[in-house]
Amino acid sequence: MAANKGRCEDSRVVGNDLIRVACAEDQAFVYVPPRLDRPYLEDVLSAWLGRRVGIRRCRTTNLCALVWGGVSHSGATVLRLAVEFEDGDSLDVAAKILCPDSVNLFKLDRRFSGRLAEVAWAEWWGRQEVRWAPKVYATRADVAAREFWILQEYFPQVGWPETVSADSKCFTRDRGLSLMSHAADVHAHSRARIGELAALFPDDWPGLTFLAADVAEAMADASFLAGLGVSDHERAVIDRCLQAVERRPGWVDEWELVCVTADIAPDNVGVRRVGTVEEVVTFDWGTASLAPMEAEIYVLLWRLKDGAEAEKADLVRFYLDEYAARTGRTIAHDRFMARVVWAQFVQHLGRIAGCVKGLRWVPGVTGPRDYIHVCVELCERLLPQLPGD
Repeated sequence: MAANKGRCEDSRVVGNDLIRVACAEDQAFVYVPPRLDRPYLEDVLSAWLGRRVGIRRCRTTNLCALVWGGVSHSGATVLRLAVEFEDGDSLDVAAKILCPDSVNLFKLDRRFSGRLAEVAWAEWWGRQEVRWAPKVYATRADVAAREFWILQEYFPQVGWPETVSADSKCFTRDRGLSLMSHAADVHAHSRARIGELAALFPDDWPGLTFLAADVAEAMADASFLAGLGVSDHERAVIDRCLQAVERRPGWVDEWELVCVTADIAPDNVGVRRVGTVEEVVTFDWGTASLAPMEAEIYVLLWRLKDGAEAEKADLVRFYLDEYAARTGRTIAHDRFMARVVWAQFVQHLGRIAGCVKGLRWVPGVTGPRDYIHVCVELCERLLPQLPGD
């Protein structure tokens, strides 16, 4: 389940006896694919570590509410696992689970609908018999043959701080500075290994040319679109969007790629309790989605929505200064903010393609149909705001 707003038992087994997910009020929960069993994970980790290990305990340190439909374009799920071995050692790793296209009945872009994708993905997994290959793969050279992959630790285990005071429910500058400093830390951490990450995730951010082709392909079948209720006006809007992408200035493609948290939905949050302290955080730590920093800042600005525009602009400058101090990479504020608008536009456009393609796999759902109309409207509003030369 993506989010359980009611009460439930203090703890329970989810999926199998390997991974336990604590249940508490107002936390988010996931199903774990049932084929991820203890002997298999021990084999994978033993091969990866170069020594035989036995697992005493394994739990999820993130609940990945957004990624059940596929972290990239591979039909994948990433889980952050905290593994305790029988010899007393421990390891925090990311486990990426992929299944072949021939059995992948729910291959959706992760931006499509996290809640819908998660529920349907969990239900689908319960009906499948998939044979996992007990191997560790170091690259993505042979995605079609690979079903499971363990990646070394690469990402700090953190969640975004809340920007609204629990008492006043109002935005404060101190919380905004904390959020932006936190973001600079996370992005600088991944930027230092961007070459390695780009090699590991070559299809996570293929660029706007690929995006335009993907959208055009999704919109090619007029009869299918008509069946989804896509109007002629909406198709014309999408055509104008594709023309805007084709005519974009060269500086738009100067994205600053980093490893982002996939925190795309504002409701993808839960409560982390440490002793008597409660902190509202997101649950997408370490999912290793490679994307422009500008897209992440667009999401962070949404979290700063209660602040004045001047305050938000100042916080972005603070973020860029912090990022430059950590990486030595200086980014011009005006160009950066212009690309933030483009990133917002690109995300909405990509979601349209994701919804249409997803409905080919799961035609019976209604939410994505509504989402197509919403995203087309958002793209239409943004078209006249897209910065040019």
